[in-house]
Amino acid sequence: MSSAAGSSSDTGLTVIVIILLIMIFRLRRMIHGTKVSVARTMGYSAWYIILAVLVLSGSFFLPIPIELFVAYPIIFAITFLIAFEIARRRIVYWKSSDGAIYQKGGVPIYLFYLIGLIARIAIGYIYIGPNFFFPIPTPGETISGAALSATIVTDLILIAGVGLLFGRNMRILKKYLAVKSGKETIEVSPSEKEGNSSMPA
Repeated sequence: MSSAAGSSSDTGLTVIVIILLIMIFRLRRMIHGTKVSVARTMGYSAWYIILAVLVLSGSFFLPIPIELFVAYPIIFAITFLIAFEIARRRIVYWKSSDGAIYQKGGVPIYLFYLIGLIARIAIGYIYIGPNFFFPIPTPGETISGAALSATIVTDLILIAGVGLLFGRNMRILKKYLAVKSGKETIEVSPSEKEGNSSMPA
């Protein structure tokens, strides 16, 4: 029995480490620049949202007031609009010699999401265990007030991070489509390689 529990714990920890390594790799790409396309932008946006939903799903098994769940989409919408506007001034775009479009910037937005994700995973792992993604409530089992409060706070931070990151990505997509349709232009820099353009924070 303890062997099975240990194996489950090891598997859960491995999955968490892999997820965090992927997210840190994405942070590096965001700092140095990455190629833009509709599929890439939508794919990463879907990944960020799905990952957050999986992490947050455990909260629905906890005694969290229903009013907070109603607030989740409101927080998402507000932070989405904030990031959509901020990213307009914070993202740098350029073209390579083959006409491909690149972008970088808005790193604080991604860091906010990453911090929220790490914090929520940590709280779930510490208070619930390696299977916190889908905790099955045991009759008579309760969660401490500190654990519940920590879960709620990190839930809200992660949801805000998702909204911010999604708003950033949708701003990038809007710019990309505008350039492709000829409504906007960006500088062509044949001599530049990915990551050599100046970037605001």
